[in-house]
Amino acid sequence: MARIPFTISDSHGHVVSGLLFLEDPYVVFEVRVQKWGLFKQPVEEVKAEFGVIDSLRFEPGLFKDSLYLVPKRSDLLTAIPGDHEGELRLRVAKRYRAEAQQFVFDLLQTKRDKGLG
Repeated sequence: MARIPFTISDSHGHVVSGLLFLEDPYVVFEVRVQKWGLFKQPVEEVKAEFGVIDSLRFEPGLFKDSLYLVPKRSDLLTAIPGDHEGELRLRVAKRYRAEAQQFVFDLLQTKRDKGLG
């Protein structure tokens, strides 16, 4: 499975970026915060079981595409830095569009196969 680079909006002047990928039975977020564009924090790995993701959608954009993940519990939102309004919005460069669409397909298919939604 491909690793998809993403960024997350942050209103505190931090740069939140990372990689998203599937590692059965988890959705894995490797996240790094760069405070004020200067100080890089160590990479933090956040794992969420497939069943924790309530819904998932891909939206193409003019400059960047977006992956939206809505968790069943807010734990995932608090574990990943950045600004979230009930869902994770991961901004993905257009050159990774095919990988992002494949990620959505693979995760939804895996959830169906495992009877998770």
